[in-house]
Amino acid sequence: MHDRLFKDQQALAVHELPAHALALDLDVPKFQQCLDNETYAAQIRNNIQDAIKYGLRGTPTFFVGMLDTQEPGKKAVSVLSGSQPLTAFQQALDPVLSVAREQKD
Repeated sequence: MHDRLFKDQQALAVHELPAHALALDLDVPKFQQCLDNETYAAQIRNNIQDAIKYGLRGTPTFFVGMLDTQEPGKKAVSVLSGSQPLTAFQQALDPVLSVAREQKD
């Protein structure tokens, strides 16, 4: 379903979703019941609020950093948003890995 929805982003209206389910040979009545009952609506709203809170602008978004066992929470050194090439990940990860190696020695 994920691949199908991303492939045709012009057909994402709620009334169009059961046709996607049918095309994938899913249980359409069960799928429609899930839509009608808004089974995952609260979870989706929470995810959207979290994204807004952290200033996310696209998917996927990757936070690169290290966990500090002495402090609660997580601290991102850098954030990669959207589709990125391998070199972007290397540039984000190299400094973090360098610090990790220094702390280990």
